[in-house]
Amino acid sequence: MKELSDFSLHIENFLKKIQKNSYRIFEISENIQKDWAVFKDELSLIENKLHETDRIFDEVVFNINRIFDDTGFLLEKLEEFGEFLKEKYHQFLMIIISLKK
Repeated sequence: MKELSDFSLHIENFLKKIQKNSYRIFEISENIQKDWAVFKDELSLIENKLHETDRIFDEVVFNINRIFDDTGFLLEKLEEFGEFLKEKYHQFLMIIISLKK
């Protein structure tokens, strides 16, 4: 009878440990679910920031290309103006030379 009582006590302790472990597993599972939700939210925020960064980068590239095009246009006009000045200076020199004669 003592053996049966000891065995019963052993089974009872074993079941208490299982119950304790079950509660702990349940708590861990809940924590994982909460942490996963937080992780997904953080991941979503990061994704939004990446989209925003990508949009800003596209705008920067667009503006740089525009500046490059505008600079090219201005350089072309400056070269034309330089040629115009050379021509007018040459005409001025010709007038001066003709006046000296």
